[in-house]
Amino acid sequence: MAQAHQGTLFLDEVGEMPLAAQKVFLRVLQEQRFRPVGGAKERVSNFRLVAATNRDLEEMVAHKTFRQDLLFRLRGFNCQLPPLRERGEDVIDLAMAHLAKLCRYNQRPVKGLCPQFLATLQQYDWPGNVRELINVITTAFAHAGDESILYSIHLPAEIRARAKSLEVQNDCRMEAGAASDNLLPGQDQARSLTHQHRPHQATEAPLYPAAASSVSPSPPTPSSPSSPSSSSSSASPSTSATLSAPPDRTAAEPNGRRFADGQPLPGLQAAREAAIKELEQDYLAALLSRTNKDMQQACALSGLSLSQLYRLLRKHRLK
Repeated sequence: MAQAHQGTLFLDEVGEMPLAAQKVFLRVLQEQRFRPVGGAKERVSNFRLVAATNRDLEEMVAHKTFRQDLLFRLRGFNCQLPPLRERGEDVIDLAMAHLAKLCRYNQRPVKGLCPQFLATLQQYDWPGNVRELINVITTAFAHAGDESILYSIHLPAEIRARAKSLEVQNDCRMEAGAASDNLLPGQDQARSLTHQHRPHQATEAPLYPAAASSVSPSPPTPSSPSSPSSSSSSASPSTSATLSAPPDRTAAEPNGRRFADGQPLPGLQAAREAAIKELEQDYLAALLSRTNKDMQQACALSGLSLSQLYRLLRKHRLK
């Protein structure tokens, strides 16, 4: 646990030192003297001490599992290192340094890291700090074998799943915060969403002439012009009467509006999840159809890893 080297004593995990050993070690720090095991005489020692721990020593002192006088002795110069999850910029440097070390030790050419591999490392929260990162890079190096580049598929499955989950949670929090910032003072969410949609109707209606002509609640009379320009021009007056329109009228409105005016709106998160689920189902069905259920070709076309593709297929019950 302790190692002396050129006048410096490195003590790792000082928080795990038993109380009996703490008493002996405190005497060594105070008097700079010690007696070797089996020795008859004490020796004088001149050393500097560097101690490290991930424990809360003050809390241990309160629970009487660490000596307070030893803590005072160790507090010559205190350096607090933040956890790895708070030093995201260091993750890539540490990963590349350890990978280069592995390549030299195993006499292999230096391997590269793909962008998705690096992104997964930065998205993960690293509860085990640097030790966990080193173990993950070692595992990925072994899984890669003779490949010259490490891909995210070489990472442990639990790392990829946890990183993806954290990424989705962060995206949802950011989008929810942005949506709440857009709410007007004194107005509810439904009215705010109505104001957000109206500018798109006015600007994008000419891009969908078929949808714009179907906005009118009643078919054109013989006296009304039937040209496309008159149909699109009649769409803008009808948008001002959206509050009194029947629910089924909004099904064919520009931009494919899903929610009828006057009907209760779901929460933004629920609406987003439903839209994403529908999009994923349509995309996966088209992907399987185009690739004739060839999983390797589907991965190459979609950019998904094989494990991600199988997870989505199970999620949507597609075979």
